[in-house]
Parts: sequence; structure tokens; C-alpha cells
Amino acid sequence: MKKRILIRVALSLVIGILGFQQLGSAAEKAETPMPQTEQRISAIRDRLKEIAEKLGLSDEQKERIKPILRSEMEKMRQLRRDDALSRTEKLKKFQSLHEEITPKLKSILTAEQFEKWQKLVKERKARWQKE
Repeated sequence: MKKRILIRVALSLVIGILGFQQLGSAAEKAETPMPQTEQRISAIRDRLKEIAEKLGLSDEQKERIKPILRSEMEKMRQLRRDDALSRTEKLKKFQSLHEEITPKLKSILTAEQFEKWQKLVKERKARWQKE
């Protein structure tokens, strides 16, 4: 008799927990996601803001770097989505993207800023390889 009561209580708890999980996931789905274009624009703004703060960029430098970052981020997004490439291949392509923009940035940044930029890139690369 006690076993039946315990089983019923346990089943009630499990059903209750599952019900709350479904309510939570339904609430998450009800939130309207940000359109991809807005997400990309937001990501570019965030990245530019981060770089501007860490490197101490002038307004002119920010404007000159913005299209470079936009292009790089778009290419990186396409690479991430490319399921045909292995992780190693993606890392190599990311490296070539970096090498592609390095001379462009070097012409915009001061020597000190460029040195900080290279340090930031090394840190990001180390994080990417750990993931």
C-alpha cells in the first residue's frame, strides 16, 4: 500500500516537473527572435565597440575599420556554416582571413594600436582552439 502511494507521488512529481519544463520552453519560443540582419549589425557594432575601447580608436579610425570588420565577420559567418570543412580547415581559413585584413588594419592603426590588435587576435585564436 505504501509502495503504491510512493509511486503515485513520484509519478506526480515527474509529471509536474515535465509540465513546468514545457511551460518554460513554450515561453522561450514565444519571444520573438531578432532577425538575422539585425543580429549581424549588432554583432558588428559590438565588435567595433570592443576594438575601439581596447585600442583607443579615433572616430576616423572607427569609420575606416567598420567596413573591414563587416566584411571579415560576414566571411567568418559563412565559414562557420560550411559543414563541408573540418575544424582544422576552418582554422586555416580563419587564419587566411586574418592575414587578408592585417595589412589593411596596419595602414589605419598606429604602431601601438597595431601591437594591441595582434595581441587581441592571438587571444581570440587561443580561445577558438580550446573550444
